[in-house]
Amino acid sequence: MPPARTAFLTKPTHKLGDSVILATLFAEAIKLEPNLQLFCLGGETMKWASPLLSGQVQVINDLAQLPKRLDTLIHFCAPTLEAVRLANTSRTSRFITEDRGLLKGFATRRVRRNLPRTTHQVNIWGEYFRLAFPKFPTITEYLDYRPLLQSTPETSSSVVINTHTSGSNRPPSPHVISEIIGLCRAQGHRIMLLGGQRCSVAESLLKDHPTAQIIRPSGIQQLANLLASAKLVITPDTGPAHLAAALRVPVIDLYCKALLPSERWTPLAPKVALIRPQRGCPSCLARNRCHHGKYPDDTCTESFDLDQISTVIRSLVAG
Repeated sequence: MPPARTAFLTKPTHKLGDSVILATLFAEAIKLEPNLQLFCLGGETMKWASPLLSGQVQVINDLAQLPKRLDTLIHFCAPTLEAVRLANTSRTSRFITEDRGLLKGFATRRVRRNLPRTTHQVNIWGEYFRLAFPKFPTITEYLDYRPLLQSTPETSSSVVINTHTSGSNRPPSPHVISEIIGLCRAQGHRIMLLGGQRCSVAESLLKDHPTAQIIRPSGIQQLANLLASAKLVITPDTGPAHLAAALRVPVIDLYCKALLPSERWTPLAPKVALIRPQRGCPSCLARNRCHHGKYPDDTCTESFDLDQISTVIRSLVAG
């Protein structure tokens, strides 16, 4: 049997959406090389997903936990001085990074910049893996997370509506979420509001929709069990959207960035509908990301087509 190869990824995996994407890539790499030993930085979510990866992915919090020699070092984005030093001290055979920055000459292989806007993020990161594993495939859907559930879920009549997001992503306005709740109730669905620990939007919605139920999962396992039992998940572009897709639950992704490349980050699964606002705010025009703190315009969060959303709800639930 050939010796196990080692690979380390310098991409923190504490974010839920990132973890779903990276676990999918890890699983494909392990298929190609069954003896592969992978290391990645931090993240309870990746530890939770480790049973899907045959125990071949080790989540670490300290670079001292790495083996003294690495066969492959994959550094997402432009190379940093820390990554170059790690590649040298670990005598890395393949140092793979993005083809930009003053330190790119230290890399043995580089991923080109400006991949097509329609390329999904899982396949953008797949370009790094392809330099290490030439037969690495194009990913068409996320790794199936259903084996991680504590029990086989019984699909309920509930629609889970996520009311919050994090980082630079934006949720639809409370007014739009309230209208969506009304659409779901008119179609006979029970409503479960997924609220953040420090988010009061869910409570404010109860004034107009007292029959809705607020759920605040205490951890990733409880969140997964909740999403898996839903008939439909309606959410902004954030971690639960990707987790629901990995659990093969129908998802409506309300992507508030009207003019930015949504194809890169929409959940990757068969039953996913991407709905964008009809108008964007100046932030979309300013840069290739959302800067809603700089441009506090709520145009994008208010301008969703409710008739379109109603039609998509019927289609996904019926399908």
